[in-house]
Amino acid sequence: MDINSDEIARLVYLLLILLSISGWFLVSLKQNLGKTVQMALIWGLIFLGFFGVYGVWEDISNGFKKDEQYDKITENIFQIRKSSDGHFYTSARINDNPIKFLIDTGATKTILSLTDASAAGINISKLVFDRPMRTANGIAYSARYQVENFNWLEKDFDQVSVQITDGELFRSLLGMDIIEKSETFLISGNLLQLSFK
Repeated sequence: MDINSDEIARLVYLLLILLSISGWFLVSLKQNLGKTVQMALIWGLIFLGFFGVYGVWEDISNGFKKDEQYDKITENIFQIRKSSDGHFYTSARINDNPIKFLIDTGATKTILSLTDASAAGINISKLVFDRPMRTANGIAYSARYQVENFNWLEKDFDQVSVQITDGELFRSLLGMDIIEKSETFLISGNLLQLSFK
């Protein structure tokens, strides 16, 4: 397994946090250390802990915001940052309901999980799951559904056809059918950039 420099840095920061917490416990348990030495060690360990948290703060905060994060460069150019787990996430509104997606350039169609379809106000009891689709776990079945309004990156797309899975998919996928509505689509390093006409 290849480990890059960012992963090594994250590991070091996490080890500093662990060292800080375990060290604080050890120092606080020592009754025979001089008060001054004990306080100096405690403050040193607190400093190490803060340093460690600072180092992983971007990962922590991005984890909370990863489904919402994009930058608007101009009126029609948007950038989405790669999450710390190596994927690009985005939010879209289906029938005015916010749905979180993993951007999947390998997916031809946009696919909604059953949970997200329900959250988007779709009556899942009327769906017919008769369309086989190949997934990493084998064959699953989906239902075709016409979304009246699909809003993504401040752009409205009417009459978008999506697939809704029968429960096998745990995360909704934004596929190439939506991505190709952009004029340009470019992945460079940790950034995904899209532009619209």
